[in-house]
Amino acid sequence: NVDIGKDTVVANLMVREINPELNTPMIKESGVVNKYAMKILIVNERESNPLITHLKYKGGVISRSTLVSFENKNLKLIPRFFPSGENIDGELFYALLGMLLNNESRLLIHQLKRLNAKVKYNTELVNAQKLSLLNSYKKYLMQLKDQNEEDSDLENPLYPEGEAAKKRVKEVREANFLKRDPLVSRIKVENDFYWEVVGENIYMKFNTNHQIKDIRLETTLGTMELTFGKFVNFGSQMKFPEFIWFTTTSGRKYEIKAERVSKFKDSLAAHSSRLKRYEGYVKENNIVDDEAKLPFLLL
Repeated sequence: NVDIGKDTVVANLMVREINPELNTPMIKESGVVNKYAMKILIVNERESNPLITHLKYKGGVISRSTLVSFENKNLKLIPRFFPSGENIDGELFYALLGMLLNNESRLLIHQLKRLNAKVKYNTELVNAQKLSLLNSYKKYLMQLKDQNEEDSDLENPLYPEGEAAKKRVKEVREANFLKRDPLVSRIKVENDFYWEVVGENIYMKFNTNHQIKDIRLETTLGTMELTFGKFVNFGSQMKFPEFIWFTTTSGRKYEIKAERVSKFKDSLAAHSSRLKRYEGYVKENNIVDDEAKLPFLLL
């Protein structure tokens, strides 16, 4: 997606349970397809501390009159979303929303690490010696500004004195800035190339645009699998998978589709007023929430 910055992201999502083998909708005894409607807002005015608001609607319809309830949380505190303890499916799902809607993959990496997947942040793959050398050179340039270059006795860290130091700097400068991750490889499937991550309990696949295609995670509770459809445009700014198939650790399978994904200028004050309006709608509607709660969702 485009840079989100301090904008608020909103997504209207529809979730329905599907047959794990046929990928067709599961139908209730009444002959009605189960459909769960929700809206997700991610508020980024404090970029380092975004908020996520989850709204639940009745009967698969997103409108003011069908709003049942809502929750407002700190997106970075995903493990605390579920008071009953760990909810592996739920924690990973909200981390994925952070990545897909907010360009924030660190939340997903953090959750995968908690589940013992040997994945790495980009910062863990940086060549520490090369980074240190570059920082030393930046510091040298800043100090040089305050001195006459011809009269300066500062040593340029890129061109040190002494043969041993020169050899060490040469080796560091010629090394790659990012170390190779042994879990990551490039593969070809028919006429297409992909990036593949293969670990003891984790499998992930991305296309050449770094868009996620598959995740499979082995946990103590069972295997979790996600398949992502082609990324499609929502307006001129946002992209989202045309579908997500989510098989939870219990073996049940769900399809998530977006009806709307967008971003807009916002503020914490405006969001606070919005939450008060939501409170009023919930009280006014007074809807009995008799729909079964999906195991990976807050509401």
